[in-house]
Amino acid sequence: MDQKLQQAALTYIVCQLLPKEENDRLKASFQALDRDSDGKITKEELLFGFKKIYSHLKDENIQKEVDMAFARADIDGDGCIDFSEWQISCVNKDQILKKERLAEAFKHFDKDGDGKISAKEIKKVLGSGGKKFGNDNIWK
Repeated sequence: MDQKLQQAALTYIVCQLLPKEENDRLKASFQALDRDSDGKITKEELLFGFKKIYSHLKDENIQKEVDMAFARADIDGDGCIDFSEWQISCVNKDQILKKERLAEAFKHFDKDGDGKISAKEIKKVLGSGGKKFGNDNIWK
């Protein structure tokens, strides 16, 4: 559960506390790759973008990079990357995980203000969004 909680906190920080300039940059790169504008990046769309950017590399090397990047970014395993997954996979975690943002995320999850985060509070914050982090039985 520790890893799931870390993922939930990171998702909250990235999706809610990211500076506007950084979010705008990520949105532009996402939209450039989302060729059919359906709000999701498929592996084929990512491959197309990587081939444009890394045209100097061999196709098999590009495919390996796409496979690794896609596996890391497709958090919920649904076969595509949505914008929140894109944000999480692209941000510089060392820059975004500042003490102030971590404290704000903690306060967001600590609904009763007791200085602890319970499974019940996590479930309340995430609701059915817990599915993005894997088995939602851990949120019960």
